[in-house]
This record gives sequence, C-alpha cells and structure tokens, in this order.
Amino acid sequence: MTYRENKRNGDRLSPLAYGFMRAGRDAEAARVVLRHAVASGINYIDTAYMYPGNEELLGKLLEEEGLRNRVKIATKLPPQSVKKSEDFERLFCTSLKRLRTDYIDYYLIHNLNGIKEWERLCSLGLREWLADLKSSGRAINVGFSFHGNSDLFIKLVDFHDWDFAMVQYNYLDEHTQAGRKGVDHAASKNIPLMIMTPLRGGVLADKMPDEAVAVFKKHNADRSPADWALRWLWNQPEILTVLSGMRTIDEVNANIAAAVGATCGRLTTDELAVYDEVRETMRRITRVPCTYCGYCRVCPKGVDIPTCFDAYNQRSVAKGFRRWHIWYFYIHRTINKNAGRCNGCRMCEKHCPQEIEIAKELESVKREMEGILFRFARFAARKIMRLDK
Repeated sequence: MTYRENKRNGDRLSPLAYGFMRAGRDAEAARVVLRHAVASGINYIDTAYMYPGNEELLGKLLEEEGLRNRVKIATKLPPQSVKKSEDFERLFCTSLKRLRTDYIDYYLIHNLNGIKEWERLCSLGLREWLADLKSSGRAINVGFSFHGNSDLFIKLVDFHDWDFAMVQYNYLDEHTQAGRKGVDHAASKNIPLMIMTPLRGGVLADKMPDEAVAVFKKHNADRSPADWALRWLWNQPEILTVLSGMRTIDEVNANIAAAVGATCGRLTTDELAVYDEVRETMRRITRVPCTYCGYCRVCPKGVDIPTCFDAYNQRSVAKGFRRWHIWYFYIHRTINKNAGRCNGCRMCEKHCPQEIEIAKELESVKREMEGILFRFARFAARKIMRLDK
C-alpha cells in the first residue's frame, strides 16, 4: 500500500481508512476485522462520541490487541451536547476514557453545518479550548466533519486554522455538498481532507442499479463498482484518506486490493469519461438522492426514513421477483416505522445534508410501497412471523 503524507505534520496515512461506526456490537467479529485491517496496513480509524458503544468497543480492542501505537484514532465532539463551556472538557475526557488512551490523533467537531452553531460554540470558548488541547498534546490535530453545501464549507474553512476536515464526497456528488469547489478551496488553504461515504451508503457498490453497473463492466469487466468509486477519490492529491465501513475480512481485502497502486493521477482520460456516463445513468434512474447518512432519524413518529428511501430507490430499478423481494424487505424493516406514519412535520428536513423534501418524497414511497396488500402483509409479519412491533 502506498501511504500518503499529511503535508501539515508529516503523518503517513493509509489511503484507505477504517470507518469503525459500521463495526457493529459483536466484539469478536469486530476484533477479527480490526486485527486484519491493521495487519494489512490500515492505520487510520474513525469513530465518534455519538456512535452508541463505538468508542468503548474500539478502545477495548485496541488495548487488548496492543494496536494503539500502530494507528491514528479520529473521534468527534458532539456540538449539540455542548450547553456550557465545561462541556467541552467533559465530553473530550469521556472519549479518552472510552478509547483507553490519553490523546486523540485527529479530533473533529462533529457535523459542523451552520454559522450560528459555530458562533455559539465560539462564544463558549471553543477556539481557546482547541488551542489548549493542541498545546497540551491531548489532541494532535483538530478539524471538523461537514455535510452541508460548498459555500458554507468554505466559510467554515476560513473561520479557523484547521488541521484537516472531513467531508462527504464521491463521483456522484462531485458538485453537491462541499463538492469540488470545497475540495479545491481546502487544498488552497493546505487543509488535507478525509472522505466519508465514498460509496454513498452502498449506492455506488452493491446497491448500484444494473444499468450503471453495465456501463462500468463495458469498460472493465474485472473492476467492481466500489473499486471504480474508490479509485476516483484516490486519483485526487487533495484527498489524504478515504473512510470505508468494513464489516468482514473479504471487504477489507477487496478495498485494499483497490488501494494498491491507486495513486494520484492514475486514471486515464477514457476512464474519467466512464464516470460521466455512469453519473448520467444514475441521475436518470434514481428517484430520491438520499445518501442514507441517517441524520434524518429524528422523526417524532419513528419513521425509518433512510430505509424507506433505500427500498423505494431499489424497487424503482428492480425487475421480476426482486421487486417483490424488496417489498418484503420494506415490510420487514419498517414495522411501525413505515413512510405512512409521516405526519408532515418536516422536522427531519432541517437535518438533511441533501436538502431533500423528505415529507413530499415519503408520500411517494407510501403510494408505491403501501397499497392494500401492504396492510395484510404487515399484519402477517406481526402476528404470524412475530416480528417486533
């Protein structure tokens, strides 16, 4: 694996990073994958205070496997949990305790997506506290993660002398969210970027429609859609590392195989043109541009919005028996969390990085997925199959 140098501090980071959020709660399964990932050369692992049980599990495994000094840990401060200045220190120390370490390599303000939120945090002493974290060596690098648009990203970049930033970025979203404009601006400020959601929640991998997969296969039958997506990111020198939520050794091996030799500027003009063709295909057939990030999971009625949109998008391009399979998946996964429970309050829309009109789209999901048969099938799922209500 060819490591990439962080020009600001000399760190040599693996181009492929481990997004530990998706490790799940099975400690032994996570242990096997983590051990294999580090042995294979991955040395950047991302978690967050807000991921339930995630910091604790990572800290436990790193300590028990003796891997702490072989990796860089990234975790995040939850701004919504900061009500007074003392909360900065309380939350940070909790992360240290959970991770069983006395310092964090890369510390982020989690989902910093508003000027008012930034100003509120600064009024509580955020700048001074971050400076103290760095001077004391308890946080080596400080940055922020971001899901908003490019103009806001640029403003946040300019507000502080950040050491790095993390953005959602992939070839389908090249000109949305922080986008190419934001990536270029960060590069002009010498701010390295960590990339999250490189496969758009699986949409650019195993959930990719057959029509789009066919475009890739026409040009290279041996390269998977996920491989194509990762190579597009690694082709860009502005990007330091790319997070992937890997749950199995096979997934680790597949991503590492893609990383080997995937250096900057490696893609040819013909290969870059393939992405344009795939983008056009995807935009033509995708109904809701959801990335399944989960930030909309604040619904007072409990609607599982990402799952609703996932099933809706998949069924729109499925054929034959697979359409029924996806419908079954929708019923099974949305017992008491289906689109029809939406009351139109639009609370979720305030949290959507893609600025999707969620309430309107859920009405479409309801029309497509929740006909007369849906009610009978849901009743059967509850009473006969005894699925949890």
